Amino acid sequence: MTPTLKNFLQQFTIALAAISSAVTCIAFLFQNEANEILNSAPRKSIILVTIVILCWIYSCYMNQRKTKVSFNFNPQFKLTVEKGDIFEKKGIVVIPVNEYFDTHVGDGIISPNSVHGKWINKYFSGNIRQLDNLISPKLLGKSHKLKTSRKSGKIQRYKLGTCIDIPIGDITFVLMALTHFDSENHAFLKRADFALVFDKLINHLKSLQIEKPIYMPLIGTGLSRLGRSPQRILNFLVDAIDFKYSELTFPQGIHIEIYDINTVNLNDLKTYVENELTI
Repeated sequence: MTPTLKNFLQQFTIALAAISSAVTCIAFLFQNEANEILNSAPRKSIILVTIVILCWIYSCYMNQRKTKVSFNFNPQFKLTVEKGDIFEKKGIVVIPVNEYFDTHVGDGIISPNSVHGKWINKYFSGNIRQLDNLISPKLLGKSHKLKTSRKSGKIQRYKLGTCIDIPIGDITFVLMALTHFDSENHAFLKRADFALVFDKLINHLKSLQIEKPIYMPLIGTGLSRLGRSPQRILNFLVDAIDFKYSELTFPQGIHIEIYDINTVNLNDLKTYVENELTI
């Protein structure tokens, strides 16, 4: 039985029990009238059909696909998964980038459709030198290797999970190296590296000690070629936070923003977490 169907049946049972209890109380208080109604087969059928329809409507309403769910891991850490656009948020915003921290959008280096590309075009279009001047000092001292054979883009390759902070106004953007680049400048991420990258990100966010809300996209679902569905990646991230990071303190919480909420089912996610099922 799927979680969605299970939720529907649970809500149907709750509604049926509530209506049945109400009908029983009314029948007890008004026995003569109730006996008169129930002695009529057509009236009895109408009542039963009405009860079933009301339960069905209630179950459908309660089982509508959610666009926001929250999990309180402790009084100082709430995780929210919601439909949203990280570029409309203020606070700490995570931007996944490639291992070279490239800044050139297009020409097969950074896709303009990626979060990385959209961020650059939104804040630094026509002024890439300013962006490079912000990034370069932040990367000083970070472990890296040179790849002089790379034909386009930068040649300093940093370890996955490397994070740097770029403040712009009242927003602190956290650039996180999420993906490798192959010889054809195609981004990719090995599944074995995903958990390690996420661990480094959480540790970096913890070290900021800034009481601002944290927003991140559903990392690993874009051009990283992780080879897993958005739902499975979301389940993994929530599970990882629950098992490994639930005792940490993030006073304003962490928000996973999903632009196309139809790619995941938050009803199923909430059921799994609340019932402590394996996700």
